Amino acid sequence: MRRTRQQQRSLDRARSKRRQKFLASVAAAGVASGGSLACANTFTTLTGLTAAGNVDVPVNHGSNAEVNLTWDTNWDQYGTLNEPGGWNGRGNVYQMEFDTQQITFAPTAGNIKVSISSFFLDEYAGGGNTFSDWSVTGSTSGLLASGKWTDKNNANDPADAGGRTQISPNAAGVAGETLTLAFVNPSSMNGGGFDSYLAMDNLAFSTMVIPEPATAVMAWLGVGGLGAMAMRRKRN
Repeated sequence: MRRTRQQQRSLDRARSKRRQKFLASVAAAGVASGGSLACANTFTTLTGLTAAGNVDVPVNHGSNAEVNLTWDTNWDQYGTLNEPGGWNGRGNVYQMEFDTQQITFAPTAGNIKVSISSFFLDEYAGGGNTFSDWSVTGSTSGLLASGKWTDKNNANDPADAGGRTQISPNAAGVAGETLTLAFVNPSSMNGGGFDSYLAMDNLAFSTMVIPEPATAVMAWLGVGGLGAMAMRRKRN
């Protein structure tokens, strides 16, 4: 059926309005998403290092293009070169030598956010009344997560057999914020166990690179433009 000129003009106007609404909604979605399109995520799990004797963990161990890690000097490498089977038969770990220790996670750019997912705390057999206070703190957000690890103290491990359990703070900072993972461990001053019998392993963290809002909008508009072109080709 042939359309009259008036019918064709009405149809063209309706198509133009639909296309404009589609592009506007896509652009708005890009702004509302806060740049979630094209975010780059990096997931990392650090396992213990090993060296002959108790050697400090390298200060920048685990750093990458998105985040710089800084380990203080209270962390030691302990593993299969120290004894067969490593730490109490559980391989390589990060040994805690003193009452306090920490690791900082500093994003390399202001549009990168860091999240600390989980880690294991591990007591060597014979460690005594072991416990550890842990916390994750943001440089701008303040305290994000904290707890007390008592799984291998006298009450929960009367045989003093030691072992490990997982802790999952799932603490996320805001973009550009430095996170600090800190531990306060037992000592003779507070009736706790032996500092050097405590270790950490399987430290899991992630980074997310968030594009600037203008970049996200342009990406959405590009998708919208391609969609409109596809719709036009289909009609033709």
